[in-house]
Amino acid sequence: MKGNGTLGFQPTVGNAQPGDANYSPLWKINIVEWKNGVAPTQLKSEKEVLDAKAR
Repeated sequence: MKGNGTLGFQPTVGNAQPGDANYSPLWKINIVEWKNGVAPTQLKSEKEVLDAKAR
């Protein structure tokens, strides 16, 4: 999805990894990919991610 993140796409949700000073184990990164023929949608909450996963 176009945005102001890396290479002009949506920025990442988590900005720290295990071992980084700002990392919190409360964060959970979900890797998602768009299926062909489906319009991109920005997911802004855990509920939206889980709803999209359930489809």
